[in-house]
Amino acid sequence: HHGHDDRRDVGTTVHVRWGALGWLKNLGPAKDAARRAWEMTPPGFTVDGAPPSAKSVVRLVRRQEAGGLRLRVQAPEDPGETRVTFCAFGVAVETIKTLLPGAQVSAWVNDDAFTLTASQSAVVEDVRRQKALDAVGAAAAGFLAETARSFASAFPEGRAASGGPDWAAEARDWFRATALREAAQGHPLPEPFWETPFLVDVAGRALSLASLRRGIPSYSTVRGAGARPQQAVAYC
Repeated sequence: HHGHDDRRDVGTTVHVRWGALGWLKNLGPAKDAARRAWEMTPPGFTVDGAPPSAKSVVRLVRRQEAGGLRLRVQAPEDPGETRVTFCAFGVAVETIKTLLPGAQVSAWVNDDAFTLTASQSAVVEDVRRQKALDAVGAAAAGFLAETARSFASAFPEGRAASGGPDWAAEARDWFRATALREAAQGHPLPEPFWETPFLVDVAGRALSLASLRRGIPSYSTVRGAGARPQQAVAYC
């Protein structure tokens, strides 16, 4: 349904007939597919009367529009890969996996001018598709820098590392997983990772890798409530 304001006038209603038994098998998967394909759908659309992406979780997300492209970038499901979903007119067409330099993301990019294959199930590899991928790379870098800044201002180094905004836990997980993965592969860490205090010290205070690197890097598996060590000690 596409509704308008609170009077809920219905613009378009889509009815699907499954046949006598088909609905039993198809109804759940069809609704799930509709919800999954929904990330870029304009506001006002509902499935069973509710917006499909009404998630209770406050996600770490960045949205932007530029040159006919609408982008949505968020922390990745898997820190080891970037998933990009191409959409046209708000509907998901295909999802590809790729690798960005540095941190990975999950991204949705909508361009109504994408050229689709004959089966409508993929985006033709042309200039517009490449432009969309380039835009995702740039948005991902901006998203990382922006998240790092927001995180650092929410958790100033040396202050308590608990509480904070709803998205803090997701950001911390994303930074940690990315730092571990890059280190394991012998890659230099992107700059924001050194200065962002996403680690916690033994006294429960926010700690950055840069501070940890200034002395002899030390860690402890035990928290010390009143601990005030002479140098930075990370809590693991």
